[in-house]
Amino acid sequence: MRKMSVGMSLVELLVVMTIIAILTAAFATSFTKESQQKRDIQRQSDLRNLQVAIELYKNKNGRYPEGCNTPGNWSGELGSSYKCGNNTSQYIKNLAPEFIPVLPTDPKLNCPSSGSCNKGYVYTVNADGSVYKLMAKNTVEAEPDSDNLNGKGVDWDHPFKSCEISDDSQSYCTGSLSGNTPPHCQESNDQFKTSYGVWGGYAIPDVVPGHPQYENKIKTGTRAIICNIP
Repeated sequence: MRKMSVGMSLVELLVVMTIIAILTAAFATSFTKESQQKRDIQRQSDLRNLQVAIELYKNKNGRYPEGCNTPGNWSGELGSSYKCGNNTSQYIKNLAPEFIPVLPTDPKLNCPSSGSCNKGYVYTVNADGSVYKLMAKNTVEAEPDSDNLNGKGVDWDHPFKSCEISDDSQSYCTGSLSGNTPPHCQESNDQFKTSYGVWGGYAIPDVVPGHPQYENKIKTGTRAIICNIP
C-alpha cells in the first residue's frame, strides 16, 4: 500500500497562508479603527474639559482667557503652525494649573518634521474676551457621516461641529447677516469633516441697548470668532 503523506501540498499551504493573511488584515483594520475611535473620544473629552476650565476662568475674572498669540488669531499647541511665539506649551494663558491641571494636546498630531502643520488643539478669543472658540483642528479620524450625503466625517448634526450652523434666523454662520456660509463651515469641506469645535460667549457691542444696530453688532462680533476663523 502506498504510504499516506503527512505533509501539506503547495496548494494547501497557499490556502492556509491566504487565510492567515486575511485574518491578519481584518484584525489590523479592526485594531486601527478602534484606536482612531478612542482618540476621537479623547479629543471630545479634552475639549469639554477645557471648556469647563475656560468658563471657570471667566466666572472668576469676568472675561475669557487670552491666547498666547494676538486676539482673533489661533493659539495652538507645540508642534502646530499656531504654536506660541515664545514656544511655551501654555497656548491658553493662565488657565493651568488653577482651572485645569495641564493643557491637553492632540493624541495624534502627526505633523511633518518640517513645513507647516495646520492641525492640533487651537484657541482664539476676541480682544475684550467676550467670545472664544476652541478646536481640535484637522485631526478627527473616525467619524462617520450620519446623513450619508458627503462621506466620512463630521457633519452639521454633530454635537462637536466646528461652526454654529442651524436653519433658523439666529444662526451665526448661515443667517442673513452672514451671507453665504464660509467655505470652512460647509459640510463637504475637508477641514469641517476632520475638526471638532466648541465656543462660548457673545460679543459686546460698541453701542448701547436700544440702538438700531445693537443686536446686529452682537451677531456680527460673535460671528467674527466662531465663523470667520479659517
